[in-house]
This record gives sequence, C-alpha cells and structure tokens, in this order.
Amino acid sequence: LSGDWVRGDNLAADVPLTFIPPARLLYGVRLDAEEWGWGVRTPYLTVHAESNARQGRLDPRDYGPPGYTTANIGFGFARLTRRGPATLDVTVRNALDAHYRSFMSRYKAFALAPGQTVVVRVT
Repeated sequence: LSGDWVRGDNLAADVPLTFIPPARLLYGVRLDAEEWGWGVRTPYLTVHAESNARQGRLDPRDYGPPGYTTANIGFGFARLTRRGPATLDVTVRNALDAHYRSFMSRYKAFALAPGQTVVVRVT
C-alpha cells in the first residue's frame, strides 16, 4: 500500500503550478509459493491497482481529466536449466481495459492512455 499527494503554487501569479499530479493510491498483493514440481521454482501471482483522483487545483490554462483506477495482473516463475536459472514473467497492465486520461500526459485533452498491454519477459 502506498500513496502520494503533491501541492505546488506559483506564488508570483497566485495560481496552482501546472502538471502537479493528483492524489494517488497504489495497492496490491503478491502471493509467493515454494517449488511446484517439474523444476518450477518461486512461482508468484500479483494483483495491483492504482487509483488517481481528479486534480481539482488547476492552473487556469490546464485541463483536469476525471479520476480513474487501473488494475494489473501478473505471474511468473523460475526454472533451473543447465545454463542456470531461467525466469518467465507475464504482466497484463490495465487488465480491465479502463478508458482514462492521465493528468500527467501531454495529450490528456484529446487522447486516451494505453489500453490493455501484455508484457512477457524471459531472463
């Protein structure tokens, strides 16, 4: 569980600073297991989410898209090979395919953030 909140003001102009991110909450869980058999070691499953509030303190020239929540799901494991351990990690970012605009995006006024993304990593 983690969160952050930032506040910034342009004191000379008496307005909020541009591109100050909204309040954000990160939360999730990771389940780890011991060896499963067939040489599969350290398997894990993760479920994480990120919730961003709507930025209500805006520079008059800025745009504040609605708040949003995205969820990520991942799993992975290691397997011992003749050359050493090999790992496989698979993550689905924005698993629920939320349609949102990140406040920190330069394109927030006209373009949605990325939809579902699958990341496969083998090391």
